[in-house]
Amino acid sequence: MKKLIFFDLDGTLTTHNTWYDFNLFFGMSEQEDQTLLDWYKRGIISYSEWDELIVKVLRDRNQCTKQRVAEFLSTAVPRSEARDVIAACKEKGYLSIILSGTMRQIAEHFKNELGADFSYTTSEIIFDDNGDFIGITNDKDEGPAKLRIFEKLCSEHGVDPTDTICVGDSRNDLEMFMRTKKAILIGDYAPLKDHAWKQIQGLDELKEIL
Repeated sequence: MKKLIFFDLDGTLTTHNTWYDFNLFFGMSEQEDQTLLDWYKRGIISYSEWDELIVKVLRDRNQCTKQRVAEFLSTAVPRSEARDVIAACKEKGYLSIILSGTMRQIAEHFKNELGADFSYTTSEIIFDDNGDFIGITNDKDEGPAKLRIFEKLCSEHGVDPTDTICVGDSRNDLEMFMRTKKAILIGDYAPLKDHAWKQIQGLDELKEIL
């Protein structure tokens, strides 16, 4: 029987948030990024409005091109132990799947860097034929969107969702944590604790659980 292990990206395979890094690399200030996040958290703007405002700022700064995204990806690094953990998963017979709310291009970069088997995301950067930035497609509500992808992949591979391992650290992992019996929380995000099978502080601890 196939064995699947799903990894969130930001805060799980990385120690940072690739959305934040992306925004700052392409011209948004820390204050602008924090203000928009604060508005969203306080309910002043919806997720869709938050996303649209980010895209507007990126368009206005006019720095995001396909070529420069490649430059950004060269600065995006995983946790130091992530490659060894992915390799350990393969040795144990698991297909390793990155499932993230970040952009497709970023997740694919990490898949290739780490040697993971697959990567799937709820977002993608869109360029025109000249490689200029058009916008970012986004399934908006990342948690349910990740769950839909998760369940689709389980079905395609003939694996019961409750038999998969899901490793995550934040809000958009909650729906998957509630679906599997083997959810592993990295860090201390309180809303995931009640649904976690195991809790770890370092990614390398996963090798002892597999």
